[in-house]
Amino acid sequence: MVIDSTEKHFLVVGFGSIGRRHVRNLKTLFSDCRVTVLRHGDGCRESKRLYQEGANNCIDSLNDVLQLELTAAIIANPASLHLQTAEILAEKNIPIFIEKPFSHSTEGLSDFINHCAEKKIVLMVGYNLRFTPSLQKFRQLLSEKIIGRILSVRSEVGQYLPSWRPAQKYQDTVSAQKALGGGVLLELSHEIDYLVWLFGYADSVTAAISRQSDLEIDVEDTAHVLLNFSSHNKEKKLPAVLTMDFVRHDTTRTCTVVGTEGTLRWDGINRSVDIFERAADSWKNIYHDENDSNASYLEELRYFADGLDTEDSTALTTSVLEAKHVVEIVEAAKKSSALKRMVELQVGK
Repeated sequence: MVIDSTEKHFLVVGFGSIGRRHVRNLKTLFSDCRVTVLRHGDGCRESKRLYQEGANNCIDSLNDVLQLELTAAIIANPASLHLQTAEILAEKNIPIFIEKPFSHSTEGLSDFINHCAEKKIVLMVGYNLRFTPSLQKFRQLLSEKIIGRILSVRSEVGQYLPSWRPAQKYQDTVSAQKALGGGVLLELSHEIDYLVWLFGYADSVTAAISRQSDLEIDVEDTAHVLLNFSSHNKEKKLPAVLTMDFVRHDTTRTCTVVGTEGTLRWDGINRSVDIFERAADSWKNIYHDENDSNASYLEELRYFADGLDTEDSTALTTSVLEAKHVVEIVEAAKKSSALKRMVELQVGK
């Protein structure tokens, strides 16, 4: 569905793979909208690629943004630049969509969230897996207690970094560089986000992170994280084991939840949900999503656009606070690994 695009003008900051995706998707949703891309340095000289993807204009300085009348801005530059970019845009009261993660650290996030709330600036952090029908179905089934009381959770995600974006040298990607906010914890933080979405805020983190491979990177390529949640079950903390890596060749994205009456498994690659029922003593598929992988990105932009036209931004605010908690978990995991002990989190603080 194409949304009415009368006089809409979007800014996309950054023109990497995710920035290009957002440009294309804006043109899909708002066929007649204008899209301006912000690229620093000599990026605007590559005008042919910009226009092929659907951009109408290119600027090379945030100062130029102040001259534009914008409907909203999408921040898709490296995570280490997210907050400073967002702060400049917020000074002009521009609605802001930040591609995950919220930032590479928690410094300044609370103040920024409060500033946007006071100025009534629409703010959203984009974790597209929340808009994947198969994961939504998985969440619904868990809430319906289809497998009884939840006992434990195991989440896995991994892909060999050089095969992730084969058209680009992996050494040059954000994923490979600490200075740009790379590493598995931030780059694959979708998993942390959906665990928070499914089970609430985490109480504690225990982690072992390392660089196990011979890849030419200066960040962790492997993380083993144990999260404890109490908001899902007040009587007993729920343990969730999360494994993340840049090294495996069998691309994997799964979440398996064990309950008293069976096991529920989500497969993000196949976009399916399977159940092992205690009574049946066998596995069966109960949901499969036929949409392509871009559908969730379109849906999250549609959700953001809907938020521009309503005075009630409660849902967006909740997701932003959860996105901040994701960064808190990442920092706690790094601290835990360095200190070799569990790190407790100040839930909701």
